[in-house]
Amino acid sequence: MPSVDFSLMEAGQSEIRNKLIAATFKKLGIIEQWGNGLKIIFDDLKNYPEIGLNWSEPGIAFRVTFSKKSYIPESLGKMSEKMSEKMSEKILWLMRDNPEISAKELAYAVNRSSRTIERAIAKFKEEGRIKRIGPDKGGRWEVTKCAE
Repeated sequence: MPSVDFSLMEAGQSEIRNKLIAATFKKLGIIEQWGNGLKIIFDDLKNYPEIGLNWSEPGIAFRVTFSKKSYIPESLGKMSEKMSEKMSEKILWLMRDNPEISAKELAYAVNRSSRTIERAIAKFKEEGRIKRIGPDKGGRWEVTKCAE
């Protein structure tokens, strides 16, 4: 059986994989024309960027697998950005209200990983929003910029 070359889909090129079944399906009216089913699927998937298409040919069989891609619609991205801003402000408020708070305590308070808090702290330092006074253990935070 011929192998499917998806790079040729755009050109509309196709080959009948099983001529007997194709002719029977055509006579029964199950298909409009042969050799375009995968192209129809391929073209329709352009409208669904969150769905991936994988194909394989184990032996003489043909397998199409649809998978969900890591996809974040623009509206969710904006929502996520707002959530990040809210979380950032919450972290800054916690630091201002309790300057001796540790990164571990911040992580627990905002229900995020310690690594997420460490990244936020690094970002705040870079933006000049916080300063660390003293050592990691026994020091304190000084919040220089916080939304009122």
